[in-house]
Amino acid sequence: MNRVNDDELGLLQQAVCKYLAEKIASGEASASDVANAIKLLKDNNITSVPNEGDELAGLREQLGTKPVAALSSPDLEQALAELDWGQARAN
Repeated sequence: MNRVNDDELGLLQQAVCKYLAEKIASGEASASDVANAIKLLKDNNITSVPNEGDELAGLREQLGTKPVAALSSPDLEQALAELDWGQARAN
C-alpha cells in the first residue's frame, strides 16, 4: 500500500477548506457542512478573537451574554443569517 505524504495531505486539507468556505459563503452550506468546518477548525486548533467592528464581534453582540446551553437554534440561525459572509470572505 502506498503511503500518503505530507504534501498530498496538505493539498487535500486545502481542497476541503476551500470547498467548505465556498459552500458557507454562498449560503448553500448544510448544517453538516458547517459542523464539518467547525470540527476542522477545532481539530487544527484554529481560534479567533473578535475585534471591535468585525463579523465575529457582531455575532457575539447578537447572541448577547446567554450561556451557550441557553442558545436556541433560531438564535444561532438568525445571527449567522445576518452576517455578511461575502464580506468576511473578501477580507
